[in-house]
Amino acid sequence: MACAQALPLTAKGEVKDLGVVHGTTPKALEAARHRWHDCCDRLGRIARLPVGPRWAGLLAGASAMGAGAYAVAGRVAPKNLLEGMRHWVKFACYKGSKTAAYQLLLWVGDLTWRACPALHALVRPATFLASVVELGYHTIAELQYVWDSAHHVVGPVAALKAALSQAGVRGGPARWEMADGSGKPLQQPLLEPEGVRNAWLLSARRRTDLVRLGKKSRRFRAGLLDVDCEGAAAFRQRLKLPVDRAAALHAAHCGDVIVNQQAKHWNGGVAACPCGHPEETRQHLFWECPRGCRCGQVSWTGSPSNP
Repeated sequence: MACAQALPLTAKGEVKDLGVVHGTTPKALEAARHRWHDCCDRLGRIARLPVGPRWAGLLAGASAMGAGAYAVAGRVAPKNLLEGMRHWVKFACYKGSKTAAYQLLLWVGDLTWRACPALHALVRPATFLASVVELGYHTIAELQYVWDSAHHVVGPVAALKAALSQAGVRGGPARWEMADGSGKPLQQPLLEPEGVRNAWLLSARRRTDLVRLGKKSRRFRAGLLDVDCEGAAAFRQRLKLPVDRAAALHAAHCGDVIVNQQAKHWNGGVAACPCGHPEETRQHLFWECPRGCRCGQVSWTGSPSNP
């Protein structure tokens, strides 16, 4: 821009390249937000489709995220924006109640990671910088210099740095590790194959999401990190349940279960279970209640319901 002003050229604060808005001026940032508005419009249309969370998530990843996250590899995506967009994705892809946790929909449920804006903001800058190194445009040392510089607050390096921080990852272009010390660090992540790098990033973000969910809600504090996230979806598919029962099991896995322990605040103070237990909790409903045992056996087998 300084060179353009020195020459008899018209200087602009924003540049559009294939529909992607680049720039740091207020006008450029406002133009970039319009892409997220388009993303919300598309999510609103997806929400009206009579499909389940799996197919809605695939549509959201291909259509809505294609609009909103198209340029996310080149600019820092604010944390509050990504969290807000996650709520939009939940609204579009899940037809249950508000008690379901988005984190469980993503990591335990049928929602694909490609429908998550926060994961796009994490994976895309890493993929872009890895291709820069692979093609020989820059070295790891040069990226490290930009990483350590306090003057570079825009661009793909800054975008990756912010996304890793939001995912609970510390390090730099040469090494990634979890901030809480869990798991194994990834050495030279930008030189690793894309599948290895993405798997590590998804695992890191999953752990951070589940830890934050446990701190946020008392319902999920016990044993949340021990959940077999990969096996939950495969387990539901192996049961071959009817559509309605499969949806009920999916809702239960995603935390969309209201028991009298919660409902007592609006049902007149009744906390007891219909079986006679003084308090109906999830632990009691799923594992102890004699009514639940009979219904649970029917649900797992997929046989006709008992009268």
